[in-house]
Amino acid sequence: MRSLLLILFVLGTLPMAFVEPFIGLLLWVLFSDMNPYRFAWGLAASIHWVYLIALVTIVSSIIHANKLQAIRWDALTVLMLSFALFTGVSTYFSFVPGYAWPHWVQLFKVIVLAFFIILLVDSRKRMDWLIWTFVISFAFWGIKGGVFTLAHGGHYIVRGPGATFYGDRNQFALVMCMTLPLMRYLQLHSRSRWTRWGLGLGMALMVLSILGTYSRGGQVALALVLFALVWKSRRRFRLLLATVILLPLALNFMPAHWTERMHGLVSGSAEQGGSFQGRVQSWQFATNVALHHPVLGGGFGVWSSAGMWDQYGPPDISHGRAIHSIWFQVLAEQGMIGFALYVLMLLIAWLYLGRVRRLARGDPDRVWLYDLAGFIQVSLIAFTVAGSALPQAYFNFLFQIYAVSSLLRRFALERQSASLGAPAVAPAGLGVKTGKRALAYHKLRD
Repeated sequence: MRSLLLILFVLGTLPMAFVEPFIGLLLWVLFSDMNPYRFAWGLAASIHWVYLIALVTIVSSIIHANKLQAIRWDALTVLMLSFALFTGVSTYFSFVPGYAWPHWVQLFKVIVLAFFIILLVDSRKRMDWLIWTFVISFAFWGIKGGVFTLAHGGHYIVRGPGATFYGDRNQFALVMCMTLPLMRYLQLHSRSRWTRWGLGLGMALMVLSILGTYSRGGQVALALVLFALVWKSRRRFRLLLATVILLPLALNFMPAHWTERMHGLVSGSAEQGGSFQGRVQSWQFATNVALHHPVLGGGFGVWSSAGMWDQYGPPDISHGRAIHSIWFQVLAEQGMIGFALYVLMLLIAWLYLGRVRRLARGDPDRVWLYDLAGFIQVSLIAFTVAGSALPQAYFNFLFQIYAVSSLLRRFALERQSASLGAPAVAPAGLGVKTGKRALAYHKLRD
């Protein structure tokens, strides 16, 4: 039944993408992030849906090139492209080419999707549709995990959908922490009381699902996210009151062995365990690889080479072990240059979002920009905190957030130019309206 519903859904929506490439983009994001085919069997589970949808969207974009806006090559988009190209070079010289090439292709597809977001999202309405797609993609699994935690009294571990980039419990907690701020944005800007209440209930279940992962890093990220959500929110009193009332209830609901595991964060026993020691050893390995191969690193999957561990790992470790940190993972796999590009992307995205908030502050017409930029900053906080102990450096959602950050800066600057009476200048590029048509287009969009 699930397979049939999935096939009918695609058959009903994919033809629309030929007429409107933005619909194809939403489907592309939905199937890349949510992975609904992981919930089906038979034919529906075997079809490469993402490839099919991506192909239709690209063809539709070529046919309807006039519906695309030009890519504004700001620092963030240049860094994204530079990182994709640089990792291609490091992959060519990688120590584990059989692992590296498929993962570089995956990263390249992730960045292609991010650039199509920049090409096709040209208004607040489309941005809100995109944010809804993000939330539906991830909150489906988060709410499901929260219900699972409630039903089983928190005695079983919550994990994400299998064979995805957030199937592991720690990765799942990270993605749920990054999704919570976007749900708060939609809650603040929804006109329907039922939608606001539904999002509030969904956020509560998401928190339960994060607790149910038993991920220590996830709990630390959740604590920071909840604090930052209150700090960044307008109408923060209600959110603060709900957090103060509901969070202690959720913590008391979890069983004793959950409490014992989390107690290790306070007592320091977590740092004495084998899991933490394994992380430290992988960080030592990553540092040694980067010091001996500073320009290109070891390429994707350098940690899976027993020979590399023999040469650069601690003396008592001689087998491949994933590098549990976004920072050390990129350092080992891409070297100093790739690491610098990676850190710069995060830093520039944060600065762009901060500038958007400064430009939009106090303007009723741009309050959505102010809120969304602030909540995406919270998502980046969740990523950097939880990701510091996870091998999750290249996953889909991060680069999609980069694309959104670049677009928000663009919207804020265009709005500022319009308010100052500056003439609308259409930059040269594929699908850009020119002259009077451009001016009319921007007025209609605003």
